[in-house]
Amino acid sequence: REEAERFVMNWERRYNRPCPMKADVEVTPEDVARFNLVLYGAPWVNSVMARAADDLPFEITRKGVRPRREGAPLYVSPGVGVRFVFPNPLSPSRYVVVNASPTPAGLDGIDFRFGNWFDWIPYDNRAWYDFCVFDARTHTPESFLETGFFGPRWEFDDRWLWKGAREERAAAAERRVPPSAFPPPAGEVWLDEVRPVFALTLKGYYNMGLSWSGGPLELGGKRFRHGIGVRPDSHLMWYLGGAFRRFTVTAGIDYGGRTPSPARRRAELVTFLVVGDGRILASSEYVNFENPVVSLEADVSGVEFLSLMVRRLTPEGWLYGPVCWCDPLLER
Repeated sequence: REEAERFVMNWERRYNRPCPMKADVEVTPEDVARFNLVLYGAPWVNSVMARAADDLPFEITRKGVRPRREGAPLYVSPGVGVRFVFPNPLSPSRYVVVNASPTPAGLDGIDFRFGNWFDWIPYDNRAWYDFCVFDARTHTPESFLETGFFGPRWEFDDRWLWKGAREERAAAAERRVPPSAFPPPAGEVWLDEVRPVFALTLKGYYNMGLSWSGGPLELGGKRFRHGIGVRPDSHLMWYLGGAFRRFTVTAGIDYGGRTPSPARRRAELVTFLVVGDGRILASSEYVNFENPVVSLEADVSGVEFLSLMVRRLTPEGWLYGPVCWCDPLLER
């Protein structure tokens, strides 16, 4: 449901039009006949997907994902999942978009994780393919397990099928998805080890323990083990339950160890905000190429919900790059 809600929020923000959302058990035969459908989950948790499953081009099982073509493998790696568009077997004059994975980790951020290497804002989060099979090592087009386009009769066609680059996949770090949104009872808790209860990102998704692009976390020439990689604008929220008293973090612009272009240096200007229960607890001055790293500290005593927000302050969003929240530490 969280992924469907994020899809609807992004749809309405981008197109300024409502997008109806229903639980699978609420979908009527009239809905199937009238609308194109976007489905989330797996056949054993989504009854609409289950009814169509035998006639879809991918088999989704509790073990993994298998394309329905001769000699195709069963993909079983951690975080495996599949996205595809296909004529709806329940209503062939309509389409169905399937977002499926055997695990919640595979579904996490499924609408936002891929298609973000374009520098033109209308192409942010663009699903440029007919289908893709991915896993926790998928950060770039070259690191899909496979992706491509169907033929003119919606068949698999080897001419339009691409496998991931073995070297790039081997070098890619696995994306981490914290198993729980509730902080553990320890005296100190790294925020990147707790799953957010809310995430709103304009371009792409977020990464825990990795940069936005899937590489190591790095600010000012220093690498960090703990942190969160995002792109502005972004808003991530965690449940604290009033259990902590202090929060510290180092935040800044992630240049990935490279010198930014003159255009990025000129345009990029961000501010970092630590917000508790709707109240700003700490904020940065303007952060840019001349001042790319800041340290923030906040009193979070009694705070139920803690938000980390990054806002861009100039309109040239296509020139912005990733930012990082590094060593985000909660203390009781």
